[in-house]
Amino acid sequence: MEDMVKGRLKFSQTSCYLCSEWLDDCDVEEHLRTCRKQKTVCPNGCGTIVVLKYLQLHQNTCPASYGVQMENEEEQAANVPATVSDTDAENELQRDEAQTVGDVLESLENELKCLKLIVSDHANDKLYVHTNLARLKQFYDVSQKWTTKVYDSIVSLNKLCYQEKIQRTLELTAVQQKLLSIEMWNLDIASRFDRAEEKMFFLIQRDTTENTDGARSDADASPDVQNPSPGEADTTTEDAAPSTVGISKGEEPASDPLEDGPAAMVSQAVSNSKLVQEMIEEFKAQYGKIKVEVKDTQAQMFEYEERIQLLEKLVERYRRETYHTKQRSDELQQNLLLANARNNLASENGRVIWRIDNFAQKLKESSELETMIKGPIFTNQPYGYMLQMEASPYGIGTWRGRNLIAGLTIVPGPYDSLLEWPCRLTATLILRDQTSKRAEAKNVCKPIVAKAKGQRDPNQHYVYISHDILFSNNYLNNDSIFLELIIASESGTSSQC
Repeated sequence: MEDMVKGRLKFSQTSCYLCSEWLDDCDVEEHLRTCRKQKTVCPNGCGTIVVLKYLQLHQNTCPASYGVQMENEEEQAANVPATVSDTDAENELQRDEAQTVGDVLESLENELKCLKLIVSDHANDKLYVHTNLARLKQFYDVSQKWTTKVYDSIVSLNKLCYQEKIQRTLELTAVQQKLLSIEMWNLDIASRFDRAEEKMFFLIQRDTTENTDGARSDADASPDVQNPSPGEADTTTEDAAPSTVGISKGEEPASDPLEDGPAAMVSQAVSNSKLVQEMIEEFKAQYGKIKVEVKDTQAQMFEYEERIQLLEKLVERYRRETYHTKQRSDELQQNLLLANARNNLASENGRVIWRIDNFAQKLKESSELETMIKGPIFTNQPYGYMLQMEASPYGIGTWRGRNLIAGLTIVPGPYDSLLEWPCRLTATLILRDQTSKRAEAKNVCKPIVAKAKGQRDPNQHYVYISHDILFSNNYLNNDSIFLELIIASESGTSSQC
């Protein structure tokens, strides 16, 4: 017999409970000290608890830091002597302006760093979502396979239980029929035994009556033989002599058939009673065997019933586990659909940039087919309206051949029943200038209103941009254009062009 080999599986990596990053066991403690999702208290003393990756952004807007800066400026202004000349005042003012510009640049650099950090965190979150989505898909596939196997096992168990039940039912029916035949045979034997006893009783009674009649006839004939008359004495002696002589010679008298009949009947009755006794003994032995078989069958039936009850409990447990697995798989499927829908969104903050590549080819197709090209799908806010940009490079209607037509359409979303209808969203469509000098960029801004299918609104749902403007400056570069759309906030405008 082969030796069993036992081993232990050791997990060498651990997931961070803050950022869910997989680390080696030796690096967990060091990572927790520098984890960017670790919470810390503001060093300026405002008392705010901030996540470490947003600490720099908080310091740029921390009220405690502003108060310290203003107090420092007031102290510096108080320490300046009152007898300063106008030239010194102008120099001081220029230095303050220079310091102010430097502070502004420094704050802008800090904000840019914070934005870069936020973008990198967003990329990490997106990668984490993709990883979780792949893991959930694998788990869903495994759960589906396990559900299929459990369902097949339940079906096979149901078939086995049904076959076992049919087989035991047939056996029970056969045993019942055998018991019924045994009872009928028992009744037949009992009736035959009763008839034999009755016949034997009549035969014995008949024999006793015949014996009593013979004894009476002998008693009546005996006085005549003992007292013969004088004339008959000689004759009797003479007649008796030959009879005695005949008897002495060895001649036995013939038996009377009337006397032989009851004896034969009695012997036949005795033999019949012996046969009946043997049949009764055989019947008792057979009955005992059948009784033992019935007890064994009942014990087997009891065992089968216990097994069927265990199988029913097992089937019920499998049914509950299958229901739980199905419920879990439905939840995973819903989570996967939600994660997939949110992963396919271009933006959730009401701002999106649409890059249209191969613009010359799309312009040609639009002139030939008169079709609208569809842009990315985004939302104005989380769980808000689902929006999609569309454009016709060659134009439609009266603007055809001279303008680019762009529009904003509301598409059906999963949370439409919780939103306000009709939808009243205003936005700004921006044609971005792709010049290398960003300070000299001249973007084209157009106001636009979101439109749902079938919605009637006098506002402008489509905007046009002339081809003369489109092909000028640097709006079209490397055969691609950039259309940016910003949803207006409730308190003010959407953007500054």
